[in-house]
Amino acid sequence: MKPANVSNVGDKLPVDNVSWFDIAIFCNGLSEEAGLDPAYRIRGLGASRVVTCDFNANGYRLPTEAEWEFAAKAGAVTSYSGSEDPEEVAWYRDNSAGKLRYPGLKAANANGLYDCTGNVAEWVWDWYDSAYIRALPTFVDPLGPDTGTQKTIRGGSVMNSEGRNLHILWREKGDPNRGYQFVGFRLVRSK
Repeated sequence: MKPANVSNVGDKLPVDNVSWFDIAIFCNGLSEEAGLDPAYRIRGLGASRVVTCDFNANGYRLPTEAEWEFAAKAGAVTSYSGSEDPEEVAWYRDNSAGKLRYPGLKAANANGLYDCTGNVAEWVWDWYDSAYIRALPTFVDPLGPDTGTQKTIRGGSVMNSEGRNLHILWREKGDPNRGYQFVGFRLVRSK
């Protein structure tokens, strides 16, 4: 794999500026290296790539948007992942000077996860559709729209201020073919 064009270099800093498609390739490589079944099937090259996911595979993958939100909320109804006060749980514009920070320096949420709010925003599996969730007849672990042109990004970053863009429910979209400064990822595995 080609190295990520990260914003800040450091052994323990979150990776950012990496495309959604490159993350899928990385997930499969990491899965194969660990002797796991890759979750992604990747066909084609460049912008014409098609990626499908076997959610039953035991390899690494991006969480669905529903999985990401469930983990970030950790059973609580708070504005930020783990607190009503972003200062307790997040690196954001007001306290980070626009620089990525080492994970684990702020409080974890009740699931023991750090930085679901702030530091780097995170790519998730789902295609972006602003109306998708409202159109669901039931909300039981949805896998997102079947197609689209933009992928969903969650969590806010060091460039977001306290409030709406840092809020746990904030959703953004991005071109899966390109990386964005301060947008990284968090991996999951199915059991």
